[in-house]
Order: sequence, then structure tokens, then C-alpha cells
Amino acid sequence: MYSDQELPVRFPVFPLSGAVLFPHTRLPLNIFEPRYLSLVDAVLAGSRYMGMVQPRKTGRETGPDDTPIYTVGCLGRLTSFAETEDGRYMITLTGVSRFRIIEELPLLDGYRRVNADFSAFNGVLPAQDGASYDRTQFMKTLNAYMKKLGATQNQETFDHADDQALVTAVATSAPFTAQEKQAILECVGLEQQAEMVRSIMQMAAYDGDSDDPGLRH
Repeated sequence: MYSDQELPVRFPVFPLSGAVLFPHTRLPLNIFEPRYLSLVDAVLAGSRYMGMVQPRKTGRETGPDDTPIYTVGCLGRLTSFAETEDGRYMITLTGVSRFRIIEELPLLDGYRRVNADFSAFNGVLPAQDGASYDRTQFMKTLNAYMKKLGATQNQETFDHADDQALVTAVATSAPFTAQEKQAILECVGLEQQAEMVRSIMQMAAYDGDSDDPGLRH
């Protein structure tokens, strides 16, 4: 658990479309571009913190240095590192806290850096934040969505998760679009996140009909 005071306010960011990091999750990354190899070198030499953000244009994974990025991302701590024989870095980031970008700083060795603020998300998103949502309806929608995907065998994976872990697990493992995952990331609390995830699953499970009678309260 980290407090706002323990988190860096200035750190490098890695803009990568579709690679959305959530607090308390792990994200493996294959680093090969020179600018991002330099970024990882700096992270290893420093506090081991870096931010994951998404480009607003999702036509390619990465883009030019002036590609617009979303203002909300997630700070990660580099918790695993290996170098391959061909010079690539295989790393794992563990999500710590969501942040909002206050300003972007000048490039350093080709990678982007930001000043960020964590206060909108209370530093970290705890496993339980006191919010409530209708878990029964969420699970009913999840069942329908998983059947649509043909993935009903994974249902038990979610049955015993606590509320926040359940919502985060679905958000990270489901084949949502980059924009949908970004929208979930930007929801401030558990209740908002759960409703956003459920709405996305409803639309997919019922071919765009979010008012399917089986899902009404």
C-alpha cells in the first residue's frame, strides 16, 4: 500500500495502445525500440516507477513523440526484468496507482515524461473502497457475456474474487477495445467501474441491445 506522499510526481511514461495497466495487476512488456530501452534503463537506475498511458489514436501501438495521449494512466513499478540475446528487455510492471497528467515535460533520451497528480484517485485504488454495486446483476451479465465468447469454463475464476478484484479481472482479461479499457480506467470508484464494465458486456452479449429483458432489474 502506498500513500500519495510516497509516489513520484514526475516520471517517464510509455504510450502503448491497448496496453492498459490497472492497480494491483501485472503487465508484461517486450521492449525493443531504442527510446524505450533508454526509458527502462532510467527506470532501473532510479525508483523503478514508470507510467503506462494510451495514445488517443489507436491505429498503431506506438507513434511519434508528439502523438496525443490520454491524460489518465496508471503508475507501475518494474518488478521483473530480463535482457534477451538480441538486446530486447522483457519486463513486468505491477500497477500501483492511477494518475492524471498535469503537464508533459521535455523529452529525455527520446522518451516522454510527465508531471502527474494522484489525488483524484486517492493515491491507490484499494481492494475495497466502501462503494457498493449489484454483484448479482454483474455476475448475471458476466455469465451471458462469457457464454457469448464461449468461455463458460472460466466462470469459477471469478466466483471467489472480492468485488474490486472481480471488476479488475474482467476489465483486464476481457477482449474489450482500447477505448473501452481506457473508459474503465478513468472511472473514479468501484461502483462506476463496475457499471461501465457491465454496460460494455451487455452490449456485446446481446448484440448491442443493452435492454435485454434478462438483464433488467
